[in-house]
Amino acid sequence: MLDGEGTGLGGLMNPVDIWRIALKLVGNTVGAERTNEILLMVERIQEGHQSLSKIYERFCVSAQNRTMLPGVIGWIEENPDMRTALANFDLSVTGDWNEGKFYMTLTRETARGRRADLSRPNNLWRQFSRSLADITQFLKQFEHVDGSADRFRKHVLENSRTKETAWALAVSISDGIRGMGPTLVCDALKETGSTNFSKPDTHIKDIFKTLGLSNSSDDENVFYALWDFAAEVGASPSQVDKIFWLIGSGKFYMFKETYPSMKQKLFSMVGQTQA
Repeated sequence: MLDGEGTGLGGLMNPVDIWRIALKLVGNTVGAERTNEILLMVERIQEGHQSLSKIYERFCVSAQNRTMLPGVIGWIEENPDMRTALANFDLSVTGDWNEGKFYMTLTRETARGRRADLSRPNNLWRQFSRSLADITQFLKQFEHVDGSADRFRKHVLENSRTKETAWALAVSISDGIRGMGPTLVCDALKETGSTNFSKPDTHIKDIFKTLGLSNSSDDENVFYALWDFAAEVGASPSQVDKIFWLIGSGKFYMFKETYPSMKQKLFSMVGQTQA
């Protein structure tokens, strides 16, 4: 039994069997070949994030993942003027920008910013600007003359060899970035190819709690439980995160396809196997 394992639907079930059911469910939805492709995609994310600029971009995107921010600020990927305003994530340009500079630039040089209601002192644009300023200062320490992310990669790898040190790293980084808690930092690390990380979001928490794989919905507890589960099934935490997130959300964005949530199907299949 995994550390922290509860007594839900899968509480007494071998994690390998639950993993096989999860992969089968995804395979039944998009096909076995595509399921393998998804797992491979996760392992290859790092290939598209070799420069510190790409790491910077992903941290900014993850910082947008807060409640209400996407609806107000919009997604960077969908707003070319925001990318331009942020100098295409060039740290040599934005490295000395403070919160005020980010705020002024975003609210003057982006279409959404110019239309925004800025009457409240602590409006969402101001909050996002704080996050950007802190992200910039955090990543500046890893700058290299060739623009590579090698120093950043080394730092993350050296501090994420165990579940405890990995979570501690996420907490440490989040302590220095206003508005970006450990789960959003985990998201940024995961989505830049650090496969020891998972994001304990609503879908992951619900699945792990219902299946009895974690005994609480606490972020740290679920992060640890997913790490242990991944070790048991021979996958990376990021791969486990991706499969269960797809089951929970139904959003197969990599194929531009969306399905209803499959969580209840997963719970039913696990329950039937135990019967």
